[in-house]
Amino acid sequence: MSEKLIPLWEIGVGIVTIVVCILFYWDSLSLPDPVFDPLGSVMVPRATCVILGLFASAIIFKGIWKINRKADNGSTKEKPINYILRPGLVVGVLGLTATYVLVLSTRVVRFSELTFVFVILSGMWMGRFKMKAIPVLLILAFIMGYGGQYVFKQVFFIDLP
Repeated sequence: MSEKLIPLWEIGVGIVTIVVCILFYWDSLSLPDPVFDPLGSVMVPRATCVILGLFASAIIFKGIWKINRKADNGSTKEKPINYILRPGLVVGVLGLTATYVLVLSTRVVRFSELTFVFVILSGMWMGRFKMKAIPVLLILAFIMGYGGQYVFKQVFFIDLP
């Protein structure tokens, strides 16, 4: 992809994301208000739309900033970004995510335990199974698994499997 198209691509993706967020937020307005819960399940899609909209706005501003910076410098040459294509990583994490969703939908394992294992496995896969990542992954997995269970149950009043 041409370097000239990258900022336009970022702006386009950001705009599409904001439009999708607006549509989902609009649709969430038709959800019934919770009867017994102060926030309930209505708050989750609305909060998600707002957060994604903010991230999309940041992407749009980044694209605009890149265009303005290139116009100021008069040069479109940038240093190439060095990265390694790792299709095995993508396939592995995608497979783990699909397995996570499928097992979660069967309700065989609780959300907190399954998320704990998923975060550790996906983190190890992305980190090429380096053992020095385990302490950080354990902390992150505990926060995501058990902290997520607590937030959904105690803050949003949503029972997870």
